Amino acid sequence: MPITSESSLPRVGTELPLTRHAEALDKSSVAELTATVIDDMVSDELIRVIHATDLPMLRGPDLARSLPFLDHSTLKRLTFLARQVCRNQGY
Repeated sequence: MPITSESSLPRVGTELPLTRHAEALDKSSVAELTATVIDDMVSDELIRVIHATDLPMLRGPDLARSLPFLDHSTLKRLTFLARQVCRNQGY
């Protein structure tokens, strides 16, 4: 089921099945993300990936709620960190 808020956004290059379907958003999929795919993600997609990985530094409810207020480059850095956490966990 596509995300309705992002379905009208034009996509350039690679389709991102990871963020288009909630059931595909797991740690294994996050671990397999390439740098190009992460660079092409919009903020809402980055936030979904970050939430799906349950980063230790964002476990408090206040910190997790602050993600939408972060700039795009910070969200990308957190997404790369989330990918590395998933890879370190063996996914």
